[in-house]
Amino acid sequence: MHRLPSRWLVALFAVLVLALAACEVDEEEEPEEPADPTEEPDEDDPDEEDEAVDDDEAVDDDDAALEEEETELTPAEGETIVDLLADRGEAPEVDEDAEEPAEPTYATLLEVVEAAELVELLDSEGPFTVFAPTDDAFALQPEDTLEELVNDPERLSAVLGYHVVEGEVASDELADGDEFETVSGATVRVVENEAGDMTIQGVPIVEADLEASNGVVHGIAALMLPPAE
Repeated sequence: MHRLPSRWLVALFAVLVLALAACEVDEEEEPEEPADPTEEPDEDDPDEEDEAVDDDEAVDDDDAALEEEETELTPAEGETIVDLLADRGEAPEVDEDAEEPAEPTYATLLEVVEAAELVELLDSEGPFTVFAPTDDAFALQPEDTLEELVNDPERLSAVLGYHVVEGEVASDELADGDEFETVSGATVRVVENEAGDMTIQGVPIVEADLEASNGVVHGIAALMLPPAE
């Protein structure tokens, strides 16, 4: 029996070692393939983004509609406060034999209400109580003061709002010390004068309880100015 040369045995042993090593490599997990540099990364689906934008816009639209619905004023039926002021805008013919003075008129008040864009408010359901300066009351104001007010709609609106109270308050419901918050945010106070008559901030009421479909008007003898902020 012939024996293999020792160098062949060494070579055969080396081949066996390499074969075993190759089998171990095959059993290991295959490495992940490198990303293709030419492949663009995944981006958010544009359709999903459009749907999200549409949902946000729908919510914004609903909020805007709700806000508009909350601030929308419902017109009142019948003769409103504005109609009443218009009806009393012209002075009646003076009867020299009449024992009672002529009724107060409110033409100037109606003009400044229109200038301040408060017609929609005083035409709405309300109800409101308006302490209405008469034409004689406005005549007591310096001409430049009234002109300045008309030229400053924001200030004019604040002044007129100081004469309007939410809710209907008849003259016989006014009591000394009563306070009412006006639509301008400031408060007016009922004060009893020495004659026992009720006044608003000390201003006499010259005509009471003019009824309208959306409230009541009390004519007063002076234009009231809200307290300075």
